[in-house]
Amino acid sequence: MLTIVASMEHEVAGLRRGLNALSAQAPGPLPPVDVQVIGIGKKESQKRVMALLERRRPSMTGDLGPDGLLLVGFAGAVDTRLPTGALCLSTRYYRAAQAEEISPISGAGDASGGQPDFTGDFIEPDQRMWQQSVDAACEAGVRISHLDSLTVDCLVSGAQEKASLGQSYPVGLVNMEDYWVAAAAAEAGVPFLSARVILDTSNQTLPAYLAGLAGSPLRPILAAVFMPWRIPALIQLGLQFHLARAVLTRFALSYIQYIRGLPESVGSTPGPAATSVGVN
Repeated sequence: MLTIVASMEHEVAGLRRGLNALSAQAPGPLPPVDVQVIGIGKKESQKRVMALLERRRPSMTGDLGPDGLLLVGFAGAVDTRLPTGALCLSTRYYRAAQAEEISPISGAGDASGGQPDFTGDFIEPDQRMWQQSVDAACEAGVRISHLDSLTVDCLVSGAQEKASLGQSYPVGLVNMEDYWVAAAAAEAGVPFLSARVILDTSNQTLPAYLAGLAGSPLRPILAAVFMPWRIPALIQLGLQFHLARAVLTRFALSYIQYIRGLPESVGSTPGPAATSVGVN
């Protein structure tokens, strides 16, 4: 069984609707796809993924093996070439260095703009899943970036912070789960892939209150009612959110159809994916 996980329900709400449409249009019963929300950051995501894989262990011993674990979600860009809506299929998932791991001489990065002495551990995706994802994205007309991702410990909201990370690590995007979920999958012997779509661009500073709005769909509405000066920022983020989720949904459905051998016309939905710009 293919298992798809995301840190927030908002990231997979469109996918759930698409899967329902896919099942309704298919000529026969489809192999099941399990969609789970695992939470934000290392502690929540790794704990829930490890528990999920442990429950699935008895069913992953057949001749065909597991279909794999696909992590989907939004990410922030640290590379200036990545716009909102860009699909990123990274070939390495880096882990940001902890303070005690950084050389006291080099610090977080070279003063000349070169790479630091410590670029963090990294884990690579399953090559079969990665190639399938590339093929599926091409069939769906979604352009791809292969820039690598960096897993960080907290929300990276400022443009200067993004620029610093982009100079310190060989990556193009940041999130809070890739490395830790990949590590859990590797420990369980399960093929893994992360597919990220850019939400906020490298030169965009996110509002400090954004983290507090992520947990409930009602919180942004209440914030707009009681603090109307936040409305312009919320509207802009809302537009970016809808674009990013449309691309993410389009890709995920295409990936499912591709690995199941279904024609792209079954369950396909038009979306703004063609407006995203790929960076190799």
